[in-house]
Amino acid sequence: MRDLVLFLIVVPGGLMALRHPFVGAMMWTWISIMNPHRMAYGFMFDAPVAMFIAVCTLVGLLASKEKRNPFIGAPVTWLAILIGWMCITTVFAFDTASSLGMLEKVLKIDLMVLVILMLIRTKREMMVFAWVLTLSVAFFGIKGGIFTLSTGGAFHVRGPSGSYLEENNSLAVALIMTVPMLRFLQTTLEKAWQKHAMTAAMVLC
Repeated sequence: MRDLVLFLIVVPGGLMALRHPFVGAMMWTWISIMNPHRMAYGFMFDAPVAMFIAVCTLVGLLASKEKRNPFIGAPVTWLAILIGWMCITTVFAFDTASSLGMLEKVLKIDLMVLVILMLIRTKREMMVFAWVLTLSVAFFGIKGGIFTLSTGGAFHVRGPSGSYLEENNSLAVALIMTVPMLRFLQTTLEKAWQKHAMTAAMVLC
């Protein structure tokens, strides 16, 4: 059932990204951070979901006029310098063969970071990105917090299998960084119940 639901979300989302690449960028962020396919049990578990969305987004980006130069501001320039430095140091690494595999993963992520920077053009789009990014991580904090309370802390809370958040310490670091983002998003809400829900989410994380 999970596989079918995810399939019915990913495929239309990828097709939508061909016309609206910003949608694809948000889909890629959600899938790459939360790894929902790793919580399925069937054909979607090992499916190249992130790659499918990334390809659709890149195709949509090439055909779209809704983009801007990503190299605006010092942070992006420093990111480009860091990427170049990582490439140089990888060549001279003690174990170049193993290092190339990790470099490939990092470069794919950095490429999509630049794509996202090209597609975020308004405050509204920035806020959508902040919500998607934050909730993709906070999901595990909320779910894990409820699980920890219900079991008295008898078990570790881990992220999705095969992801960067799988190990409990990695997930903990991600959740610590998510709490300030939850607080920021809370300040944008107006209704009391929404603010209380965000407070509960921060406590559980």
